[in-house]
Amino acid sequence: MGEVLHLSKYPAGAGGMDNVLRLHAAAGERTCALLTRPDAPVDATSGRGVLGPVASVHAPRAWLRRRWARQRPAAVAEAVLYYNCWGVEGLAAADGAARRVAYLHNLFPDMPRFVRHYAPWFDGFLCVSPAMQAAVQAALPAEVRSRCHAVTLPVDGRFYTGTEAEPLRAPILGWCGRIARAQKRVDRFPALLAALDRTGRDYRIEIVGDGPDHAWLAEALRGHPRVTLHSWENPEQLAARMRRWRYAVTLSDYEGQSLALLEAMAAGCLPLYPDFHGGAELPPALADACLYRRGDMDDLAAHWRRLEQAGAGMRAEMQRALRAQAEKHRPENYLASVRAALADLAAQPARVVAPPAAGAAEWLPVWCYNRFYRRLTGTR
Repeated sequence: MGEVLHLSKYPAGAGGMDNVLRLHAAAGERTCALLTRPDAPVDATSGRGVLGPVASVHAPRAWLRRRWARQRPAAVAEAVLYYNCWGVEGLAAADGAARRVAYLHNLFPDMPRFVRHYAPWFDGFLCVSPAMQAAVQAALPAEVRSRCHAVTLPVDGRFYTGTEAEPLRAPILGWCGRIARAQKRVDRFPALLAALDRTGRDYRIEIVGDGPDHAWLAEALRGHPRVTLHSWENPEQLAARMRRWRYAVTLSDYEGQSLALLEAMAAGCLPLYPDFHGGAELPPALADACLYRRGDMDDLAAHWRRLEQAGAGMRAEMQRALRAQAEKHRPENYLASVRAALADLAAQPARVVAPPAAGAAEWLPVWCYNRFYRRLTGTR
């Protein structure tokens, strides 16, 4: 495979897929952020990654394309990866791609409509889980389905190693991610705490992350004696913290693949995960024990109570199975899976893709396109 260029909406921040972007840059692949991140300073990625052009949401989309056409690297990229397809309508005429690839990270609520809209623009699709691959293939035309590949998300090696923490009197249920009510559903924490309290068992909750609803969550949970909020932590700090957790909680309405879940599995945490993936990346034998009905905090608490009652020996056996399952997500396996998928797409004939968008809509500000994009995904 030749040169690869990664086009993301924002520069790498603190989230899971941001770490994936950094991994590609460190591996010598070019990365480019198209907009300034509204809630954080620009973070130039390491390696040979390039940052730019950077524009605000108030710039017209046509201006963004013209600026990118002037600044993109002179060499034609063998593959240009659009992260969650964002911006391809305006940039396709100038991206210099030999193969244009959609790199999909989220299993959106309206995935069929989203895929049908973007299918004409791309030579192939990368998905971050088998569940997402199946959903995308079902929405694609039959002749394109073989161009859709699942890749194995990478877990930093520090989550696999380290000294086991001393057992604590009260088990810790941990949560890590972007603090937002949309998708991540942090607004479910008050109901979760009430459900856990009704079990009569002792516990602690640790929340790690930041996001648009951090202030709201801090106020909603203020004064609760069992809850501690932490800001984003680097992989070494987070890995050490997760080794103190007994459980890793997910409250989301949907996920493409939760990297926080995979990190927690590598660290030995027992997941309490919504059932929207029918098992996600869990060992099949653990699905009944760990998957609760999405959005049902009483069911989550019931699963937690049963796991606590199972005893330390049974939990240790589950932890060994989870760590073994997480082994396939080591970074070298992820990079190999991406390169194999891109090599397969490079060996197939290029597709005829849709022409670049034109007309008055190109001169509307980028925030108008953002609204259109969110409607496609079903998230707003």
